[in-house]
Amino acid sequence: MNKIIALLFIISFFGITSLPHLQNKAFKLNHYRLSGYETKINFPMLDFTTFLNSTYQEKIAEYISQNIGLRSYFVRTDNQISISIFGQLSPKTAPQVVIGKDDMLIERVYIKELNNKFIYDPVTLKKLADNLLKLQEYLHKKNKAFLLLISPSKAELYKENIPKEFLKTENKAVDKLDLFRQYLDQLNVKYIDGPKLFAELKQKLDIPLFSHTGTHWSYYPACLFLSQGIAEIEKQIPINMLDLNCGEAKLASWPIGTDKDLLHLLNIWKARSFLKNTYYSQSSVVRSDNTVRPPMLIVGTSFVWQLLKYNDKYHIFSNRDYFYYFNVNYSNRGFLPEGKIDKENLNLEQVLENKDVILLETNETNIEQLGYGFLEQINKFVN
Repeated sequence: MNKIIALLFIISFFGITSLPHLQNKAFKLNHYRLSGYETKINFPMLDFTTFLNSTYQEKIAEYISQNIGLRSYFVRTDNQISISIFGQLSPKTAPQVVIGKDDMLIERVYIKELNNKFIYDPVTLKKLADNLLKLQEYLHKKNKAFLLLISPSKAELYKENIPKEFLKTENKAVDKLDLFRQYLDQLNVKYIDGPKLFAELKQKLDIPLFSHTGTHWSYYPACLFLSQGIAEIEKQIPINMLDLNCGEAKLASWPIGTDKDLLHLLNIWKARSFLKNTYYSQSSVVRSDNTVRPPMLIVGTSFVWQLLKYNDKYHIFSNRDYFYYFNVNYSNRGFLPEGKIDKENLNLEQVLENKDVILLETNETNIEQLGYGFLEQINKFVN
């Protein structure tokens, strides 16, 4: 009997350990693609030095770990067990997301920036404000509008939902956003203060401004933000644009678009329990006889996509170019073709001549990176 048990154990052990290597040879299973960014690991080249210092062996282990069969099954199972038992994702396979109060998902990078909001260089912030003023004055002389858009952080807005073990104790110092606001106000740089607006909306509206399963602002409050931006543009260049009416917030049964981007990053088997009420705008636009759709350029982060949803639906701007992190252009009948931006040969002076509205967006957690090199490059001719 003992021999039979031992034999069954050996057969089971080798059967289970062989499954990942056999799945593409002897049988096929449904492939569950894992979400999230991951650097691809190439098979390492063997040489005498890396073999002796164990670097080669470590790279081989990393390569096998990333390319082993059934990996997505193992990762999802590991994360599911971690959530079911410990209430958080496995630190080995899903470090990007923190599960907060009421199962709210918050991206870890924004929690990190929240903890570091009192660490900044005042000189850098002042220089950014000065450069924004130079660009604004340059555009105003040409009867063009400029507007800085500061998008809010979910971690800051819903700080009470973050588990205490992920938060540092705050001090009484002025944080970088407050100081940056002071510089902008002193120079009269035009901007829409998303964090302030969302703090007010949080008190006023009984709906989530960020979905439980998304890292970006939800579509309805993004509509309210864009509507305020349109009003500011009309003050700078006296034109009548389309009047964006965001309407009432309507409850939806399922999150759409970016409202579920963090849900995908969980990489688990049972994600339905994280789905909460999500609200969407019943938006419309009002046209007048002399409505103008100015051409627009926007430079910013992934928070811009929610704004462009309304622009592209109603064609608020006649054409728009979107410099995504000033790296790739997403054009909608715009001035430049889509694709990677050739910064060395980019004639920004000519780009600005073809636009009547210039928008720069930055998140409150990442002010120091504002423009991602756009401001520095444009200062070559606005001085």
